[in-house]
Amino acid sequence: MKLSIIIPSYNEEGNIKELNKKLINTLKDIDYELLYINDGSTDTTLEKIKEISKDNEFIKYISHNPVETPRGICL
Repeated sequence: MKLSIIIPSYNEEGNIKELNKKLINTLKDIDYELLYINDGSTDTTLEKIKEISKDNEFIKYISHNPVETPRGICL
């Protein structure tokens, strides 16, 4: 059975990489997936999520454009 962890994110550019590192280290012996939800961040949160997801097939993300939909709609 796979553990799915959903991580809502809004303007978390300074935290995403460290959080991801800690989660991967903690989950190293578990079948898991991480799903980051970028909730219309206006900083570089999305770019950081894309960067960490490109090297790990167990990391996925969903993002939306805050101009087209209100914040919180991703959740």
